[in-house]
Amino acid sequence: MQAAEPALPVLSYRDGGDFIIIREKSADGQTHSHRLAGSSREIYLFCRQRQSLPAIAKRHTSFSQRQIKIFLNEMVHKKLMFTEAGQSLSLAVRRS
Repeated sequence: MQAAEPALPVLSYRDGGDFIIIREKSADGQTHSHRLAGSSREIYLFCRQRQSLPAIAKRHTSFSQRQIKIFLNEMVHKKLMFTEAGQSLSLAVRRS
C-alpha cells in the first residue's frame, strides 16, 4: 500500500535565492504560480511577520511609500498578502 501524499497548503512558496515562486491551489484543484524577483521577493519575505508601511519603507529605501503601497495592494488583490490596520502580512508558507 502506498503512503498518502501530504496535503499541500493553499498558498506556498519556494525560494530560489533571488526570486520566489508562490504556488496557489484553488478550490477547484487548479494551480496558479506567481513569480516575485528582486525587491518584490525581498518585501514579500520581509512581511512573513506583519509589518507596517513605514517599516517596509525604512528597509527598502529605494522605493517611495506610494510605490510600496501599490505593490502591497496588488498582492492583497491577488490574495497573496493580507493588510489590516496598517499592517501587512504575506500569506504563503515556505515549502522545502
